[in-house]
Amino acid sequence: MFIRKIWVIALATILVFGGASFAAVGADLVGTYRGVFTGSENYGVFLVTVNPDGSIYGTGHSQVFMSSLVFEGTVRPDGTTEFYTVGGTDSPIYFNGRIDFIKRLLGKWTYRDNNAWGSFNGLIQ
Repeated sequence: MFIRKIWVIALATILVFGGASFAAVGADLVGTYRGVFTGSENYGVFLVTVNPDGSIYGTGHSQVFMSSLVFEGTVRPDGTTEFYTVGGTDSPIYFNGRIDFIKRLLGKWTYRDNNAWGSFNGLIQ
């Protein structure tokens, strides 16, 4: 009986705390954000969409390398964002930031090997 109670408590704990990572974001964060990223080694534009499930997908363009970019990532219910380039780039670009209370997407970007970095900002459309 005691073992059964421990298993029930453990399962409940996993469901309560483990489910938070897959929580949907609030409607105030959902939308399409258009912006720019700048830095000494790379700069360009992006257009990303935040979906109700917290996923981020979008496209962009590097003005330095004249190449198209594809993004995917996530946003948490508190507005913390992480997205990155996928496919077609030699060195993926990682964007870490947040969506603030007036729906600005702000943060820093870096290459995977940290040999270049900069900032980014965007506004909801």
